Amino acid sequence: TFQYCVRNHVTTNGLLVFEHIPKTAGTTFRRSYLTAALPAAERWILGGGETNARDRDRFLSLPAAKRDRIRVVAGHGAESMRPQLPGARFITVVRDPVQRAISSYLHARFHEGSGDLWPDVREKGLSLAEFARKYVQENEQSRIVLGDDYEQLDSGQIRQRVNERYALVGYTEAFDEFVYLLHEREGLPLCPYANRLVRPEREGYVPSEADLDAVRRSHLVDAALHQIVKENFQSQIDALPAGSRDRLQQFLASLRAFRAESQR
Repeated sequence: TFQYCVRNHVTTNGLLVFEHIPKTAGTTFRRSYLTAALPAAERWILGGGETNARDRDRFLSLPAAKRDRIRVVAGHGAESMRPQLPGARFITVVRDPVQRAISSYLHARFHEGSGDLWPDVREKGLSLAEFARKYVQENEQSRIVLGDDYEQLDSGQIRQRVNERYALVGYTEAFDEFVYLLHEREGLPLCPYANRLVRPEREGYVPSEADLDAVRRSHLVDAALHQIVKENFQSQIDALPAGSRDRLQQFLASLRAFRAESQR
């Protein structure tokens, strides 16, 4: 079992930069996994809101010796640092766009303090479709991952663009497998970690078909991106040697046991 961090790999590929697309399990990666896996001197976590740009500037201004010790930079807006980090390797996670919209909607409805950002969600009782139309940028994941010309790309070009821009793209529904591949390919430690910001209200929330259809229609490219990433990611899992696949299953079982114990 993985009751401690497994550090039997050494990273040789240089700096990893994790672009945290909102509502894709990025908080679990930044605040739960990375803080368990790496000492503070080896990680740079970008804050949200007003601190985000400041944290990016602070990282880029670090003395070379201190910056060279950092293995992973993670947070919103990390993509903007590509021009200043030509040698870095970027990673990210995408999510089914309908589930992502639902997650954002429930966060706006139930998370303490969310009224500051979305005051009318509770006051006016916005539906999922109304919320998504007002607050969820259409095909936001595609714009971030593929670039501003994402609408002009066919499926083959989407696949090529993803492979050109990213060392690894996972998807939320297989997030733990994403962490494992980072261990296999990039040498990041395997550690037990908890899921963060998983809304308990999701279990009882049943959106209307009209709401779901409205969200689907406005995120068609994101849906295509998610499917392409899912297929590509699964092919990478399938290509693992038998021993690595066995180790993956041990890791997943250990995480389940850790989380069950943590909830007691």
